[in-house]
Amino acid sequence: LVAAASGGARRCIVGIGGSATVDIGTGMLRALGVRFLDVAGAEIRGPMLEYERLARIDLSHMNERVRAMGILVASDVANPLLGENGAARVFAPQKGASPDDVALLECVAAQIADVSAKVLGRDLRDTPGAGAAGGLGFALAAFLGARIERGALLVGKERGLERALQGADLCATGEGKIDMQTLEGKTVSGVAEMAREAHVHVAAFGGVVNPQAAAAFKERGVETIETAADIPLEEALQRAAELLETAAKNYGTVLARGRR
Repeated sequence: LVAAASGGARRCIVGIGGSATVDIGTGMLRALGVRFLDVAGAEIRGPMLEYERLARIDLSHMNERVRAMGILVASDVANPLLGENGAARVFAPQKGASPDDVALLECVAAQIADVSAKVLGRDLRDTPGAGAAGGLGFALAAFLGARIERGALLVGKERGLERALQGADLCATGEGKIDMQTLEGKTVSGVAEMAREAHVHVAAFGGVVNPQAAAAFKERGVETIETAADIPLEEALQRAAELLETAAKNYGTVLARGRR
């Protein structure tokens, strides 16, 4: 963000998704000059549990160039910051957090949200996507005025997918694993939504395809094709390109026969 703003960018798209942290965007904000202080005025730099002591947020040294940029956030999830579907409870366990860790992180996230609301005069903890990337969505929206959008749709529009779909017969998309989470706004569902609006048939390729997800996508008019059925994960990862090419070729053959 600093590099983009320093280079004269007036608009920036930030893609957020898979992250290794649940830090509520504090790392990014510190890099932009934001200071997190306890009741005695001492700066808090982490670890995350130290933010339970958060009493004040100093924005006086925040990078103004970044603040002035128009920022769009491409998020693949719509989770809020807190609660059952929040950053700590949904994403922290994926990163190795224990139930006790999750409870503590939830308290820390709530404290950061409470103090942020007082400082900023607005509370964005319930914004869809605020919990994305361990709470980074919250920090971008609350402190930088960023607008969070569904990533697949935003990227599709930016890259001209709407134009490319005009007059097309088939739209192919895919993901390593197509499961129920895929339905919640990830690439396959976003591309499929845009293709349906253009009345274009969609084929979604996945290394593994969850049966429930396949049925749900079928109801939406999306055909799912598994590329690595009954193959050990390590082998599937090593042969991913080959397996995808084979599956696509087989699917194309079936389509060609049907048209005859």
